Amino acid sequence: HWQQASESALTLLEQVTSGGQKLPPDWAQISGGGLNPIPSPSGGAPVQYGLDAARLPIWLGTGCSDRARGLAGKWWQLLSRDDTASYLAVSLTGQPINESGHPLPLLAGAAAAAAAGDRSASESLRVRANDLAGAHPTYYGSAWLALGGALLDGYLSPCHDAGLS
Repeated sequence: HWQQASESALTLLEQVTSGGQKLPPDWAQISGGGLNPIPSPSGGAPVQYGLDAARLPIWLGTGCSDRARGLAGKWWQLLSRDDTASYLAVSLTGQPINESGHPLPLLAGAAAAAAAGDRSASESLRVRANDLAGAHPTYYGSAWLALGGALLDGYLSPCHDAGLS
């Protein structure tokens, strides 16, 4: 049943991102037979790719499924333009909303770059995330630096434990 849930989630993510041609939204709701981007329910943010959505390229890009890694790799096309991977929030097509820096979007870009086969860009983004976390430490940024690094390095891969790699 977990495999079926995973496949359904990927189908919805592919639908809401037009097959990876758009970035995933922070918030979405199922309506009309599909997943639709919505602004933050609190009213604090528009439809955007921000800290909530930036977790997806990391989880999918380091996951066991070729399909999931492929979707994360497609997002690299948007995240690699104009330093988009460094911004705190962008539109679903990659236009800046908040150009502040944070380690999580840089790590998401690193995961997307790795999934797309761009190891050099992935390493560069990881260095930038580490430098930013050192210069402006936050609990959330430091936590994602540790978790994202462990995922990207394969230390927390569920694929090995499940015999899926």
